[in-house]
Amino acid sequence: MGWEGQLILPNPTSLRRGPQRLALPEAGFETISLEGEGDRFVIQVTPVKAGAAPRPVVSADGRNLILSFAAAPQASSRPAASISNTPGRVPQSAFVPPLQPRAVAPPVGDMAVGSLLLRNPVS
Repeated sequence: MGWEGQLILPNPTSLRRGPQRLALPEAGFETISLEGEGDRFVIQVTPVKAGAAPRPVVSADGRNLILSFAAAPQASSRPAASISNTPGRVPQSAFVPPLQPRAVAPPVGDMAVGSLLLRNPVS
């Protein structure tokens, strides 16, 4: 069992890419689907854990329909008693941007040295 919402539009339309289905287990959702045609569409949300999905906050920004679900409480790996004001390791993301080669200026004398003799057209 999950959450299901119906979207009724004033003008008939269609989904550009057909029915959509998305899986987000890391966010707690087994599936999120959108299907329908004409002026009626159905949005279904199935949580990973059995039971009802929390009721979302539904909003819109004029172009997009936004469903915001409350985050499930995260289990802490540290006991509550050990959280204090003592210094500790701060979690950081594991992403490191790729290193790019640095630009290097040419040696100073390279432009002034050459083996080509130029004739002066004025003389």
